[in-house]
Amino acid sequence: MKKKTDCCRIQRRTPRECLKSKDPSVPEECYALYVSFFECKHSIIDGRRRFRGPRE
Repeated sequence: MKKKTDCCRIQRRTPRECLKSKDPSVPEECYALYVSFFECKHSIIDGRRRFRGPRE
């Protein structure tokens, strides 16, 4: 996102706040990256997932 959206520039909010509030000025690509990052971090922490693999 790199603070190029109106949410970050004009409203002076952090990128995290913009993503959590589902601001319409944030592109869909940013939401997809946010979800992918969360799933990656979650899989590292979740010990059961290492044996079972990702859910489909």
